[in-house]
Amino acid sequence: MVLLNDISLSIPPGALVGVVGSSGAGKSTLMNALSGFRFAQHGHVFYNQLELYQHTSCLREQIGCVPQDSIVHYSLTVDHALYYTAKMRLPATYTKQQIHQRIDEVLAAVGLIERRNVLISKLSGGQRKRVSIALELLEKPAVFFLDEPTSGLDAGLDYTMMHLMRRLADSGQTVIIATHSITHIMLCDYICFLAPGGRLAYFGPPGEALTYFGKSEFAAIYTLLEPGEDPLQIPMDAESRFKVSDAYQRYISGPLNSDKEYIEQRSRSYVKKRTSQRCNAWKQFWLLAARYLELLKHDTGNILLLLLQAPVIAIILLVLIRYEIGTAVFHTDRIVECPVSARIFSPVGLPDIPALDSRAYSTDCQRVQYHLRVTLQGKAYAAKKGGIDNALQDFIVPGSGTDAQKILFIISFSAFLFGCVNAVREFVKERSIYQRERALYLNILPYMFSKIVILGFLCLFQVAILVLVIATVLPFTRSGIIFSQILEIYITLALTSLAGLMTAWRFLPWHLLSIGQ
Repeated sequence: MVLLNDISLSIPPGALVGVVGSSGAGKSTLMNALSGFRFAQHGHVFYNQLELYQHTSCLREQIGCVPQDSIVHYSLTVDHALYYTAKMRLPATYTKQQIHQRIDEVLAAVGLIERRNVLISKLSGGQRKRVSIALELLEKPAVFFLDEPTSGLDAGLDYTMMHLMRRLADSGQTVIIATHSITHIMLCDYICFLAPGGRLAYFGPPGEALTYFGKSEFAAIYTLLEPGEDPLQIPMDAESRFKVSDAYQRYISGPLNSDKEYIEQRSRSYVKKRTSQRCNAWKQFWLLAARYLELLKHDTGNILLLLLQAPVIAIILLVLIRYEIGTAVFHTDRIVECPVSARIFSPVGLPDIPALDSRAYSTDCQRVQYHLRVTLQGKAYAAKKGGIDNALQDFIVPGSGTDAQKILFIISFSAFLFGCVNAVREFVKERSIYQRERALYLNILPYMFSKIVILGFLCLFQVAILVLVIATVLPFTRSGIIFSQILEIYITLALTSLAGLMTAWRFLPWHLLSIGQ
């Protein structure tokens, strides 16, 4: 399926360009292709003769992009959201004073000075959109893309946003907006009209568009480009007509064929020099970890959900243990049962099986091991069976200790799920934010380990709650292999939970989030 059909554009610097057209005409697809957020399968995008798809990492910092949905952390204040972004995106040579000065400048530009200490979750839709714009303005991008910046806003905010775009263009930035709103379309220097099927129907000044289409208002152009009985005929005719028009020669063909003033090598060395000044991976890790801690601090519902997982599961296990299995499930004579009578071995003939009667007075396997090592009958029996371990198997009740196995499996599986669920929840919750930041400046490893370290401590805390709650019912002994039994169980479950955390991060579909795929 072709989403964009043979579109060529030439956009001069410092221009405000509006991309308009009916729903599904390909406006967002064109924006993504021009910004490098989604590579086109065919064709090229040049910035000063530097091909975007081949030099994405070099050109990325010169491009700002605000998607239709506000991709911001709602649990941060406006000021803190801008601060963390500035620390990671602005050159490392910026001092703290310069960073705060730049934040003040962009807040003044978008009119949010008085709302800087308010949580983003408490802002209106228009204010959140302006926060997204402010985040992109921090780095003073040369080219600025905005997808539906006035979507869902009232007439007053629509007016404010469009005039803000006009001021940005007047300051020297190239601004490209995809919009359905035509109320203030005359503020644009150029408009790009897309017909259904991703076909270019017009590109040029908005005033000339009305003359070109022979209409008195822009709404009538939408109706003119709507498909008829043949869904392809009208868009194809509109595209063919424009490509032979004077407007196409004046605003597209002519500029594309003119000589360029910029040299690729100069542009490449310039952007590489600026890119090398970004903060390193270690600094990104600390900034991302600090931001994540602040997000948890303000997100009360999320932190309560994380902390309540362990006690809820522990209480369910307590009910299962107390009323279905019994609290003595981990006693040594319950884990492995070896019922024996007063006569452990027959004194006559040393039969192949132990002589037991119904009057068993012990189920302790250690008692059997003692007789196999010490008594004459036991030594002879062990020798006949090929060793103490083989002889001991004759005394063990088949299926003994299954209750303890069930409890240990449930506890271990719960600890494993703590790690998996914690990682997957964060990935799903921050998927769009990760994808956006990854396209601009984010390294995968600092992001991943900033989550792993904090979630790892959370896993250790959750396992501690699980073990302590269960220890109130199950009497763990003081003796263990190295440490006390409860400490050894905690260490084992903590490692299991961390394994679950790492397993989830290992198998998350990072390849699906790679930019340009």
